[in-house]
Amino acid sequence: MQLVTFYIFSGIAVLSALMVITRRNPVYCALWLVAALFSVAGIYLLLRAEFLAAMQILLYAGGIVVLFLFVILLVGGEPRMERRYLKRQLYFTLPLGLLILGEVIFIIFRGIVGASLQGRTVPLEGGEVSILPRAGHTASLGKVLFTDFLFPFEVISMILLVALIGASLIGRRE
Repeated sequence: MQLVTFYIFSGIAVLSALMVITRRNPVYCALWLVAALFSVAGIYLLLRAEFLAAMQILLYAGGIVVLFLFVILLVGGEPRMERRYLKRQLYFTLPLGLLILGEVIFIIFRGIVGASLQGRTVPLEGGEVSILPRAGHTASLGKVLFTDFLFPFEVISMILLVALIGASLIGRRE
């Protein structure tokens, strides 16, 4: 059942990502991006990474997409590009796309090899150590974030608040 759910979430993510890059209206692109981000959060839940799923929804689907929509509304419409200019970009984007495809194939191959290593241990002097250690829980991560790293967390939140105020001042109309 978990494998079927994974395939459903990954299919929705791929379809949504394709819709993001093929739609002309930027608002529709942002909405398809939300669908893709939610499906990735579902995959994180299947992997028992609740914190990553929550951050995926809160930060990306909630925050970043809202900022995208603000920028789209502030700029007002989509720019029209000449076809000649787009053909010149092909010389740069095609090698970059092939490089990214190679990286994806490498990551998939490494994931297959990594899955075969899961659960194996390496003997050391003090005992055996797992090759792929399990990740921590959300509660322990939250405890560390709000105790040991509280000051940097608050500094980052203040920087983001100042950036939001600055962007609204720059974007307002005279």
